[in-house]
Amino acid sequence: MLPLYIIASALGSPASPDKRGKLEERENEVDDFPVMWAGVGETARTLPWQLDPSRRSWRMVTEIELAESDGIVRITSYEDTARGSRFVAWGGGEKVPGSEAVLWSLPRTEIVGAEVKQFSMAECDFKISFRDGSWARLTTTSSDGARRVAALLCQRSSSLGP
Repeated sequence: MLPLYIIASALGSPASPDKRGKLEERENEVDDFPVMWAGVGETARTLPWQLDPSRRSWRMVTEIELAESDGIVRITSYEDTARGSRFVAWGGGEKVPGSEAVLWSLPRTEIVGAEVKQFSMAECDFKISFRDGSWARLTTTSSDGARRVAALLCQRSSSLGP
């Protein structure tokens, strides 16, 4: 298994355009800022609510991983013991025993793409698109994290086998 752990600090929120990168999709980044585009029953609507930092404890960490052995993308969570706050870079704590949970899983083949979004704070946002046409915009704690997630999710499914 080749897990890639990225702290997904969640569904993004709009911020002052002067603090963001290049505008790419005015209708989805300024005029309206959806973090998900999906009809009832479509894949993006199945993403866990725990990805939204305003709806969870700031000590909860969410991670995304791809298991090479079965080609399944999973979002997991755990509570971290690190001190800090959601507005300060933190980490390095330990997992609270018994707090780990698998929140969501999907075959990698249902993901058709992922891309880093320029119009985000420090280019930390990425958009993940699903086979059914739905999509969601998420954010990580760093631009490197966003690039790593996008690269991971853009791998060809044939390269995910043993």
